[in-house]
Amino acid sequence: MMDSKTGPERYVGIDVAKAHVTVHVWPEAISFTCKTDPQDLAKLLARLHPLRPSQIVLEATGGYE
Repeated sequence: MMDSKTGPERYVGIDVAKAHVTVHVWPEAISFTCKTDPQDLAKLLARLHPLRPSQIVLEATGGYE
């Protein structure tokens, strides 16, 4: 589905671990990892913000969510 103001719907899945997160953006099939330190998490937010995802889903396991 596409909206003329926001572009295509995008979904982000994030697998949370102690030292890093693994991120997947759909439908573009973009995948990458990011450390969980404050600087890298700020970079992650900066990278995801312009994508305007419709939904972000975290894997809530292990107490790191």
